[in-house]
Amino acid sequence: MPHSIHVGFLGVNDFAHELIQAIIDKGVIPEKNIYVSDASPSSCAQYEGRAISVFKDDMTTLIKAELVIITAPRREFGTVLAPI
Repeated sequence: MPHSIHVGFLGVNDFAHELIQAIIDKGVIPEKNIYVSDASPSSCAQYEGRAISVFKDDMTTLIKAELVIITAPRREFGTVLAPI
């Protein structure tokens, strides 16, 4: 039975994509409970047409998610975390 927790991903890269796909494939969390945000629209394009919510800004993901996983590159942590 899938969990009802809402999970957000800040930064969409190969690691995030593999993690999201594994969570969905194993039925851990339904797609509708997953939120992603990335500064690059092309990074999020792979989630179009799915129940995964895609946001242009990290703050929306932070507000909606109960658990946030930061997958942005380490060099971008300061920028990603600054608004918090």
